[in-house]
Amino acid sequence: MLFVPQGEVTNLYLLTWIAAIYLGYTLITIPYGAWGAELSGDYKERNRITGSREIFLLIGLLIAISAPIAGAYWTGAEDDGGAAGRSAVGILGWLTAVMLPICALLAFASVPEPRIVETKPIPFRRGLRVAMRNGPFRIVLLSSIFGALAGSINIGVVIFFFEHVAGIGQAGTILIFTLFVAGVLGSPIWVWLGGRIGKHRAIAVAGFASMFVFALVPVVIYVVKPASPEMVLPCLFFINVVQGLALGAAPILGPSIMADVVDLDTLKSGESRAAFLFAFLGMVRKSSEALGVGIALPILSWMGFKAQSESNSPEALFALLAMYCLVPLVLWLISIAIIMRYPITRERQARLRAALERRTSRRAQLHRMMAD
Repeated sequence: MLFVPQGEVTNLYLLTWIAAIYLGYTLITIPYGAWGAELSGDYKERNRITGSREIFLLIGLLIAISAPIAGAYWTGAEDDGGAAGRSAVGILGWLTAVMLPICALLAFASVPEPRIVETKPIPFRRGLRVAMRNGPFRIVLLSSIFGALAGSINIGVVIFFFEHVAGIGQAGTILIFTLFVAGVLGSPIWVWLGGRIGKHRAIAVAGFASMFVFALVPVVIYVVKPASPEMVLPCLFFINVVQGLALGAAPILGPSIMADVVDLDTLKSGESRAAFLFAFLGMVRKSSEALGVGIALPILSWMGFKAQSESNSPEALFALLAMYCLVPLVLWLISIAIIMRYPITRERQARLRAALERRTSRRAQLHRMMAD
């Protein structure tokens, strides 16, 4: 209904089916994230689980980017909207409809269910209070808010930046594609480094490397572009490669960190609530992402930027540069500074797991005694 619409498409039609897609996506991702967190209690093994999941997510994004382009070529629809035309986008819709059940069945058939631990549920409000008393969870939550804000502001204006400030037009899609390819190639680095120096430190390393090259964007625009306009694309390509290599660190190590946070929450609350914590974190992240776009676009409009105009004022173009680069840099720096305070090391996580195993063993023994 979304990718292969029949007949006239109204705003209500679009709103309805986008809402349905997001509802279904939420229903999938909450248990999917919790499932990954519960598959292993080992510090390094959790990195490998989330790392493999992120690699295939990035591969899926590459397929999603490539399918409409290939569809436009195969169907001869270059003159009918190209990759954004109905026939080309329709191929992405059918590809999703075919691949989703196949990939889901492969996952269900090959990945084991974690051991079920019987626990006594606690009310939502009490559970939320327990979660908010969880210091590491608060750190992850606060860091995620600033990170999501930065990412949504940056992504929300990226196409405008490539078109109006960098002046590279459609070549911007090459940079986006490059970003995801580099993300796939760089993902194993963060799986390994997270196990060696700690997950939060590896995220900080990736963040500082990414921010260092991203801070060169104003130099490219104000120094390189006036002197050698043809060098803008190669410079941005280099920046995107480095950013892409760092891209997987937070998506890989963040859920792995959350799995360790769940251990602490389980020990404090007596209840395994991975899905609750992942859902609450996801809700906060999505709200921050929506807020980021809601901040960036009105500010650009207030500064006089017009997406359809080819003669925006220098002030408007600087505002666009600030939304694309400068503001996200500040927010990312705050996010990294917060996550550096994360206290659960590999040694502490091992002690948490040992305590949980002892509690589980005692409960199992008590249940057997009561049954006898």
